Amino acid sequence: MGALISALLPEIVGLIITPAAVVGAVLLLESRGGVRAAASFGAGFLVLYAVITLAAIIGGAANPGAQDDDVSAAIGIAVGCVFLAVGGLQLLRRPRPDAPPPGWIRHLDQAGPAVAFVIGVVMALVNPNLLILLSGIGVIASSDQSSLVSLVGLVALFVAAMLDFIVPIGLYVVLGDRARTALVHVKQWMLRHNRALSIAVLLGFGVLFLGRGLGSA
Repeated sequence: MGALISALLPEIVGLIITPAAVVGAVLLLESRGGVRAAASFGAGFLVLYAVITLAAIIGGAANPGAQDDDVSAAIGIAVGCVFLAVGGLQLLRRPRPDAPPPGWIRHLDQAGPAVAFVIGVVMALVNPNLLILLSGIGVIASSDQSSLVSLVGLVALFVAAMLDFIVPIGLYVVLGDRARTALVHVKQWMLRHNRALSIAVLLGFGVLFLGRGLGSA
């Protein structure tokens, strides 16, 4: 089990580092919808990732050696190239100092639970985490671990993807106003450094996934 979790560590870390998810959750916690809206936003991600994870299990990804190593390497190379391309474009594109906040932030600011859920599903589809999750599933499918260990790996990926919502919502529910100030500071810091964080994540994980894919090819 330890060998599989170690192999999945880059995907687990990548799934946890999702500034947009944390910002969205904290923004909704501050809104009139509060915990219900933030939980609905997270539920949008949860539903999509749960469907993908269940599809992987039904498709036999948890079976030992379900996927050829070359296929897993190709997935890693493809994900790495996409990340490097998108990160490179963001690095070359100069941000406008007077640019308004991203459209999804403006929509979330006034969103109720239903709208927050829809935005969560859409963001889960376009978020780099989707590719990271698929890469992790590829690693599991190409491993020779038992079905039980592979299932544990899939659950670890799923939980990592949801921590961006579980942690801020959990802190808000347990600590109330004491957590609000800290969460707002985290949100503001992430918004200020959103471009740098996105570029660092895309380029860093792009190099990692590409290197791992080429090393396994």
